[in-house]
Amino acid sequence: MSDETREREFLSKTRTVLDAAQDAIDPATRTRLRAARATALAAASARRRSRWVPAAGLLAAASAALVAVAVWRAADAPGPADPIEAMPAPIAATPAEPIPVAAAEDLDLYLDLEFFTWLAEQGDAG
Repeated sequence: MSDETREREFLSKTRTVLDAAQDAIDPATRTRLRAARATALAAASARRRSRWVPAAGLLAAASAALVAVAVWRAADAPGPADPIEAMPAPIAATPAEPIPVAAAEDLDLYLDLEFFTWLAEQGDAG
């Protein structure tokens, strides 16, 4: 028998025993148990809520103070005199290989792909 089958049987037998024990309880005791359970659940939920209220208030106050200090310090910080100097330097865009610039009369050269193949094979020879 697998562990899963044993566990199902155990849960089934446990449920049967507990249901039988519940049915054997007299109505007066059952009413008192329900009232006690409701009281305990109400107290637990009230305690759970009230525990976080002070912590949430402190966290909100600390956040507000942090924002106020940040704004105050940012207003006092000296800015650059020239807004152009404050801009980040542009990234130099250099192509991997320089593109040759041809005059208007050399446009046929760009149509000849064999020339570019030969040029690439030559490398930096000269």
